[in-house]
Order: sequence, then structure tokens, then C-alpha cells
Amino acid sequence: MTPRRVLEPLDDYQVVARIGRGGMAEIFLARRPAPRGHEFVVLKQLHPDDAQDPVILQMFLDEARVALRLTHRSIVRGLGLGLLEG
Repeated sequence: MTPRRVLEPLDDYQVVARIGRGGMAEIFLARRPAPRGHEFVVLKQLHPDDAQDPVILQMFLDEARVALRLTHRSIVRGLGLGLLEG
């Protein structure tokens, strides 16, 4: 499985359910095609109103980029950063 390291479309992800909502973002359970059927993943999506604020958007993107660099057995592995439905 190749990690997504750049901002790219996430059209191959199918959102299954919303599993959480915070002050800045929502968390969704999603699935995507995998070599043996489908694999479940979690997506974090910035609230649409916050996505219009360049400062908040930049903070969100910076957080995601830092998280992608972290590797530890106690930290969930990040797969990438992308755009879903614009």
C-alpha cells in the first residue's frame, strides 16, 4: 500500500458513517479498494466554514503534514492528505 503524501483527490474512498465531530473537524469511517476487497480507514474533514478561512485551513494542513511524518507503535499511521468532494 503506497501512502498518499501529496494533496490529491480521494475519489476512491466511500464514506460509511460519521463517527465524531469536534470544533474544527468531523471524523468519518470510510472504505477504499484494497488488493483483497476493501479496507476501512478513518477520514478527518475540516468543517466547510473553517475551510474558507485561510489561517484555519493552513493550520489543518500543517497538522496533517506533521502527523504523516510521525512513526511510532502507539500512533495511528497516516496514509495521506487529500481532497474529498472538493
